[in-house]
Amino acid sequence: SPNGYNLAGTSFAVQFLGQSIRLLEEAKTVNPSFPFISKELYSRVKEAIRKAILHVLSDRTMWEHGTGFTNQYTLMWSASAAYLSYWPDEDIETKLHARIIEAQSAFISPAGFYYEDHGFDMSYNLGVHTQNMMADYYYFQDNTTFMQYLIAKESRFIEWLSYNLVLEPDGSFFTSN
Repeated sequence: SPNGYNLAGTSFAVQFLGQSIRLLEEAKTVNPSFPFISKELYSRVKEAIRKAILHVLSDRTMWEHGTGFTNQYTLMWSASAAYLSYWPDEDIETKLHARIIEAQSAFISPAGFYYEDHGFDMSYNLGVHTQNMMADYYYFQDNTTFMQYLIAKESRFIEWLSYNLVLEPDGSFFTSN
């Protein structure tokens, strides 16, 4: 809403809108006669996504909140990349690059886990962050500039996981520390 920004609502909405745009574009590519949404609505959605991305990437309050609830902020990596894949935007790309670099030290603890509620939460680290990482890979796999920073950051997380998930002797499941 005009005065109701919050990180969770904004990042999740932008993520889902970005994926909706991707699906619409893919459908149009496969079937040019696909009944596309109205151009006026499409234009408004595009502008709303851009406005939300720039707000999240620029706003200090959003960033500060994101350092304690990192899953909400890391959604912006793939959400921004989804937008950029259809509408190149130097301002978004510059701000995204700066935030990804800043996140290397702000979002992952010295031990290697992602902060959730300013501490540790294995379910968020395994469930939400691994999903975010897969979405990041989808969009950044061919972008060596972004991938080098994401790989450096995620390597710390993966190393931490390797010490905190133990495969049971029968191989049936992992036990978390």
